[in-house]
Amino acid sequence: MGIAMKWMTAAVFGSLFCALAQEQSGVQGVVVNALTGEGMERVQVRVMKREPQSGLIPAYGVATDAQGRFSVSPIPPGTYYLRPERAGFLLAARPDKAMPLPVIELKSGQQVTDYRLEMTPRAMISGRVLDENGDPLPKINVRVESVTGSDLLTQFLVVGLSTTDDRGQYRFSVPPGKYRVRAQVNTIPDEE
Repeated sequence: MGIAMKWMTAAVFGSLFCALAQEQSGVQGVVVNALTGEGMERVQVRVMKREPQSGLIPAYGVATDAQGRFSVSPIPPGTYYLRPERAGFLLAARPDKAMPLPVIELKSGQQVTDYRLEMTPRAMISGRVLDENGDPLPKINVRVESVTGSDLLTQFLVVGLSTTDDRGQYRFSVPPGKYRVRAQVNTIPDEE
């Protein structure tokens, strides 16, 4: 009777494991340099899930190989956000998308095999805000605006907001492009 019970237990666990394995999903893809189209190695691809209390939390992570390929499998079905990370690069701008991070919804058993993520080299904008005597101005609001549009219509999109430090310095990390930097000095009316 003991051998029969062990065999039934093994059969139940085996069936349960097979059922779970069939429900698992996965995503495979490539991370490329948006400027060159070449695959990027050593990119950390974070696969994150949104939790109601804590926001986006890392669920899985993997590094790309020499050709920029990655594979995350098996994972349960659901909606996931993908965040590629590599020093000196940013996720390429997605002007046609409402979400800044790529989102993928995996159905039960679905295997996505051709997901493409694009990254662009990071550019830095830095400088100082000085008064008329050349002295640094701390705590000045600085904004970086992307210059887009045509000759007839120029549009400014805010890319970054910050304040100057105690030496009047500011620094922004942005994708390559054309930008306008604006410093706004808050004036306090003179007391009479």
